Amino acid sequence: QSLNDFAVFGTMAFGSFLSGGLLTAYGWNTVLWLSFAPLALASIALASTSASRQDRTAA
Repeated sequence: QSLNDFAVFGTMAFGSFLSGGLLTAYGWNTVLWLSFAPLALASIALASTSASRQDRTAA
């Protein structure tokens, strides 16, 4: 449990520092545009998981 908490909150801290640095250096538009990459990856993963579940239930 403690390893999981460390990984979660460490990742959150890293992301906060990274986004703060990006915001300071490049502005808000850059932070917004770069946030689309993880959003797109998550959407693709969700769509592929949903499609594979539908294939298994249809067969």
